[in-house]
Amino acid sequence: MLAKKLRVPIQLFPKNAKVVFSDTNITVKSHKNGLKHNRLGVLVNKHVSKNATRRNYLRRRFLNLSFTKTKIGESDDLLIILKPPIIKLTIKELRDLLVKYEQLI
Repeated sequence: MLAKKLRVPIQLFPKNAKVVFSDTNITVKSHKNGLKHNRLGVLVNKHVSKNATRRNYLRRRFLNLSFTKTKIGESDDLLIILKPPIIKLTIKELRDLLVKYEQLI
């Protein structure tokens, strides 16, 4: 699990943050945070799944990624917004997708 200081409060993330990457499954937004490290937030809304346990499962999967060592910058907040098509992926497809996204970002 990602340490608390490395997680960004989603409700405080600015609405005008720039989109770094967008796909059919996720959107990644970035914003400078003024700290010495990157922070990560994952947003999974009810459109993805009505089941809270499934949404939390997806959130934990993405939080376990090491997005703190990205090419984005040294002090950025990253917000990953999951889109509804991601719920149809199997566990293996999700793992492969996470590796692909980690390399892109």
